[in-house]
Amino acid sequence: MTINDGLYFATATISLICLVYRGYRRYRTTDARKVLTFIFLNLFLTGFFEVLKDWYISEGFSLASEVRTIETIIYFALHNLLSPCFAYYIVLINGAAKNKGRDYTVWFFTPMAIVQIVLAVTPATNFAYGYDEQGNYYRGPGMIVFYLVALFYFVYLVYSLHKTKNVLKSDYIKGYPIFLGTVVVGIIITLISADFQLEPVTEAVAAVGLMLTIDCNDGLIDIKTGWPNKAWLKMNVRLYDVYKYNYTFITVRFLNLNNYKDSMASSVRNNIVNKLSDLIENAAPDCEIYRYDESTFTVVVSEQLDEEKISEDIINSFGKAIHSDISDIDIRTVISIAKVPEDIESWESHERLIEYVPESANSQLTVLESHDLTFIKRENEIKEALHRAIVNQGFDVFYQPIWERSSGKIVACEALCRLYDSELGSVPPGEFIKIAEKNGMIVDLGYIVFEKVCRAISAHKLWNLGIKKVEINLSPFQLLARGLADRLEKILYKYSVPVNMINFEITETAPNDSRKDFTDVISKLT
Repeated sequence: MTINDGLYFATATISLICLVYRGYRRYRTTDARKVLTFIFLNLFLTGFFEVLKDWYISEGFSLASEVRTIETIIYFALHNLLSPCFAYYIVLINGAAKNKGRDYTVWFFTPMAIVQIVLAVTPATNFAYGYDEQGNYYRGPGMIVFYLVALFYFVYLVYSLHKTKNVLKSDYIKGYPIFLGTVVVGIIITLISADFQLEPVTEAVAAVGLMLTIDCNDGLIDIKTGWPNKAWLKMNVRLYDVYKYNYTFITVRFLNLNNYKDSMASSVRNNIVNKLSDLIENAAPDCEIYRYDESTFTVVVSEQLDEEKISEDIINSFGKAIHSDISDIDIRTVISIAKVPEDIESWESHERLIEYVPESANSQLTVLESHDLTFIKRENEIKEALHRAIVNQGFDVFYQPIWERSSGKIVACEALCRLYDSELGSVPPGEFIKIAEKNGMIVDLGYIVFEKVCRAISAHKLWNLGIKKVEINLSPFQLLARGLADRLEKILYKYSVPVNMINFEITETAPNDSRKDFTDVISKLT
């Protein structure tokens, strides 16, 4: 056995093991998984036929020359499909191929078709390769076409990964460049030395890397149902945002499913979950389905599909008892249907929709559509307004006087933060304060308000006007900010404001489990 025979045998063995492993895991079928399965099958056949050919020839069987010619055609026919398949797998994973029409498909696979045409004419012309009278293999001028096409797909693959690099930094797929780099090494070595066929085995190693990184990564898959999980959904939503895709996002949340967790055997409960999963799959064929958590599934419907029919089929699948091995089970279900980007855009807004349960969701089936979800769009708009106001110091502070009855004088005032946005107009504090707390903007907002108050106290010498205290609302989330006391102290010093002029009032949203942290910070402030 030659070194090349060993390399081809390794290629076939690695690929066969991966095919068996993937079959054993029984993951849900997706277009990306179909492509990766084809890559492994391609590599297995490539390695297997090469080893079989060399064995056949070495044994001196008849028609050895014809067998060699046929096997070489098979080799190149299979091998030249790998570069477009690797590239297509990547664009399926990172969202570049989503919602693409026929023109994109034709554009993507035309170079591959050119290679197959060159390959088809080669046996008669020796254009890409041939054998001399002694049976030695040689490369023809047409071989450059094979490598140029492979280079085209590799460049497009790298471009696609680069475009989404900010999303693909997670541990799940940051190894892609390394795995794909092994293919480049194999190609270069094979290009330099035609007698050392390292390329197929490096391609097999790269395919294994792709499989372990995302395709068979349990961190991205819900083991019980086989559907992609929350982590994969989050990644895809962010990828689709990069490409500005339009789609319909449907959430199916089972409100009382966890109530049966302790009262049913796990096998019975898993059977119910699988039935719920099957109902969604049957109602939404060709759609992306995710299991977000124990009680929630989500469906991504491409704009190329009939969204209205799919939504209707999902709705009609629920609102009735689910038959289990024991009895019929009533599952209270909330189905939300949102358009992207009309109703929701960012991952945060997707997450808000998924976890939203209306107070009216007491019936067996509650359906929320675009007109029911305007609050999510409003929250996003306010979030953007808060960001603009923080960048531009755009918050206004008004002072509400506090009158002392015994003296009949105004002795203090309360600082009130107000937000007027150029796009939204006046935004009530009851709206923007909660959103600022939820999105971590309340700390910066608080510093802006505090500095404006200190500047006003210093500029107008409020103590000379009989104002003894200025009350400022302090969010519990601000109290948890690192270095809060030191920064407030620096602002007081900057404007020469006496410490006793400030009176902090902690808002009512303080969580009970953080009282010790609050006490430590308050002791520093006082």
